[in-house]
Amino acid sequence: MLLLHTTEPSGTIFIRTDQLDGETDWKLRKPLAPTQKVAPQDILSIGGWVVALPPSQEIYDFKGYY
Repeated sequence: MLLLHTTEPSGTIFIRTDQLDGETDWKLRKPLAPTQKVAPQDILSIGGWVVALPPSQEIYDFKGYY
């Protein structure tokens, strides 16, 4: 899990990704609705869990639930 903070009112950010072949790209990421209005100092008080499927051959298909 990676926690990011932005001052952007919508909570969205762009993350730069670099591929092994040298290609770079910018990917838009948006926060989950329950965390959009949480102050940075209050993020640790959020209770919850992350459920993910076990590893498989399908490396481009990840399903996680909150």
